[in-house]
Amino acid sequence: MKVKIIPQCVGIIIKNDKREFVVLYRFKKPQGLALPAGHINKKESPIQAAIRETEEEIGVNILSLKLILHGVFKNACSLHDTHEWFIYEATKWEGEPQRKEPFKHSFVTFMSVQELESWRTVGDVDPVWFYEILPRLRIIGPNN
Repeated sequence: MKVKIIPQCVGIIIKNDKREFVVLYRFKKPQGLALPAGHINKKESPIQAAIRETEEEIGVNILSLKLILHGVFKNACSLHDTHEWFIYEATKWEGEPQRKEPFKHSFVTFMSVQELESWRTVGDVDPVWFYEILPRLRIIGPNN
């Protein structure tokens, strides 16, 4: 019997003093509004992956992280349909978020909780972030 390996990935929550969150709009599956995230490479720890992904995607240097959620969630990327997620909050960081991968992302910006909720209403969002992770963290309300 073949054992199915669940890939691991990280997600990073970065918020400013106004309680706005760094988001990006992803062109590739899962397309839509999301927070910085990516797969963990072989021989890489979740923390190392979070630091690398944040720098690669938005050019922010992470100085300190706190694990705030760990779980297995259904979410389809171009390779897998389920992932083991490690969600970190950046407790200290430096740099201004920017769109470093224009071939992958339409924009990178800060959004308020109200703006996040309105994007979810429209439905142009990465489902795992907006229907699993952000509600579990009580950043946005549960999906009704």
